[in-house]
Amino acid sequence: RVTSSEGISGRLGGEGRWGGECVGMVGGNLGYFGKMEGTYARIVPAAPVFYPTPEEFLDPLAYIRQIRAEASVHGICKIIPPDGWDPPCLMNDSLNFCTTLQSLHKLKDRSPAPEQFMRRLKLFHRDERKNFRLRQEQGTENGEKQPHPRLKYPPRVSVTDQHGTGADLSALFNEVRTNCDGGRVSWDKVANNLKLFHPRNPKELEMIYELYLSKYEERVSKNGDNFLEDFEKHLVKERQEEKAKLATEAAVVDLTCHKCESGKDDEQLLICDSCETGWHMFCMTPPMKRLPPEDELWFCPNCDPGAGKEFGFDVGEDFSLEEFKEYATAIRNNWFHDLGREPTIDEIEEQYWKISGEAERLVYIPYGSDLDTREVGSGFPNPRNEKHSGGEYDEYLRCPWNLNIFPELNGSLLSYLTESIKGVTVPWLYLGMIFSSFCYHTEDSYMYSINYHHFGAPKIWYGTSGGKGAAHFEAAMRSAAPKLFDANPGLFYHLTTMVSPIDLMNRGAKVVRAVQNPGEFVMTFPQAYHGGFSTGFNCGEAVRIPENHVVSANETLLRGTAAISTQCFCSQVRTWLCRSISLPRTGFHSAAQPQQGIKYTNGSPYFATRKSFFEPSSHRTSREKLSHGTQSSSTLSSRM
Repeated sequence: RVTSSEGISGRLGGEGRWGGECVGMVGGNLGYFGKMEGTYARIVPAAPVFYPTPEEFLDPLAYIRQIRAEASVHGICKIIPPDGWDPPCLMNDSLNFCTTLQSLHKLKDRSPAPEQFMRRLKLFHRDERKNFRLRQEQGTENGEKQPHPRLKYPPRVSVTDQHGTGADLSALFNEVRTNCDGGRVSWDKVANNLKLFHPRNPKELEMIYELYLSKYEERVSKNGDNFLEDFEKHLVKERQEEKAKLATEAAVVDLTCHKCESGKDDEQLLICDSCETGWHMFCMTPPMKRLPPEDELWFCPNCDPGAGKEFGFDVGEDFSLEEFKEYATAIRNNWFHDLGREPTIDEIEEQYWKISGEAERLVYIPYGSDLDTREVGSGFPNPRNEKHSGGEYDEYLRCPWNLNIFPELNGSLLSYLTESIKGVTVPWLYLGMIFSSFCYHTEDSYMYSINYHHFGAPKIWYGTSGGKGAAHFEAAMRSAAPKLFDANPGLFYHLTTMVSPIDLMNRGAKVVRAVQNPGEFVMTFPQAYHGGFSTGFNCGEAVRIPENHVVSANETLLRGTAAISTQCFCSQVRTWLCRSISLPRTGFHSAAQPQQGIKYTNGSPYFATRKSFFEPSSHRTSREKLSHGTQSSSTLSSRM
């Protein structure tokens, strides 16, 4: 049951406790990996895998304490239930959900070459519209066609009959130039090379090229490939001269903010370089903290939806479950169409890091993340759903590994909360597809996370230990993406950045890898950075839990949280608990200060007397005794 490789430092676990193949060295100088050839599975050590016995599986919290010392040094681990444990997935097949649209090409580099191409293309179209208006005023347009008044970036191309994705205009431009033979373009070939195989794609690409790229191609053919870079410098200089002239003529006196309609605070009033409307920096969403560089053009939110915003994932399309599955299948087939077979996990992993690391193409991936199971339904049988009561679901309805009741088990601090907390007492549901990413992060307030894979393609996880391991990981991330962290010191809390585990290992971080299959749990430990992605259409569910000693007035946690100016989740939990069990909000009572009306174990007011985990009332009794008000719902961002 236990396999390991020479060179792995540390104690790997007791006999029969965990298994898995760890290849490589966890510890020491990892620089020797260099340009080592091979798959990530061979280079990145494997996370430990635990196999609880049926008896151990009856008590989740006791089992976590049992494996914690061995597993926590790796940051993440897999837990494989005993044979025969196979809960039904009762997710609502008719659900509809909103997705998050992830820009895979920006996970490491926020300004890859295709993005720079897009920026300059926008400037070109802006200049085309401006020059056309001037020719109209002068009466010299000679019947030429008016440029499109407002182009949408990026334009859409079909993936399925109902849903599409953003077209990569940079790749389309280069592909047409490469495949243009005597002025004739094979649009079928262009579509195939761009991995777009829907029947509508060739015609769509032809129309997009004509609208977005044809005039630009004419200008490039006339002035050379460096045209756009020189053109942008020219526009910036031209615009600076225009603004200086406006200021000299005091023409900005009557300028007002497009949003608040006020002309006050003119030192914070920006002028859009496209539509010339005014915008206060503090009227932006979110507010802009610094003036844009003088050597760059600035566009308002109406002209550029991303204006003033830090990088983050956008809101994607709404899908039904069947539509999302069809879309996910089409995207996976498109990417690996040339193989003529199903891709292996290694091939998908190599492609993922090629896309996110090299950023040669614009790739947009929708992800159904942080879905509230009270709205979309849980995959596990739910005690709050009358349809799941009794009968065939009874065994799993009361099973302590059911994530609907996991946070309420006796022995868990959360069993005393009378309020619902999304992602903590209420599980999140995740619907992923190939390359859907959950970027590197730690759980709020040094919590654990328990993640179950209901069905579908595997997920690949990467993790590192807490403590010194987390410090080495942070240093490696800053070394790998220094410009990102200089611009945004709080980047670790945004869940938008991924760096290859091999790159991180070369920079001194200790990283392990796990492949999570259906029916398996992945557990992450406090302060342990972890991230990963899906290899295809799948469904997972997760909750976060505090260990008994974690949710307390921890000075280190409070100090670290204050440094990034975020609300301390620990304080929120304390407030909820105080409301539930009438503790003073200035601090927790010690064991020497018992509270009346609360059931104690070993003098502690926080944990109810342990009963059978399979007794339905065991987790409800303490909640009923401690209830002092109406329930409300509080929301915390999910970290999976």
